[in-house]
Amino acid sequence: NRLVDAVLSIEARLNRQFKASQKKSFIERNNQLVWTYSDSYARAYHEAMNGMVERRMQKTILRVASYWYSAWLESGQPDLTNIEKIKSSDKQDHIDITGKKRIGREEWM
Repeated sequence: NRLVDAVLSIEARLNRQFKASQKKSFIERNNQLVWTYSDSYARAYHEAMNGMVERRMQKTILRVASYWYSAWLESGQPDLTNIEKIKSSDKQDHIDITGKKRIGREEWM
């Protein structure tokens, strides 16, 4: 990937700016103590990336939409207004997590 050098350069610069004790810290997440990147390091990393992740996601969204649009054009532009809709309440769309431990970042929950 052509952005690997840029990302590694950003990380190397931040590693020089932050002491090891400032780079990572313990935080409490879901009643557990977790060793992870500190908020200040993560914030600096995000700012240094200057929207790179967001731009890549936007390009990816456009690319996927273009594939779908091209497939629709190549198939003769069929009428999709009467296509059967799938109900979101179908069991295939639901995973029961009752009583299961949730892991991950709190802001994702």
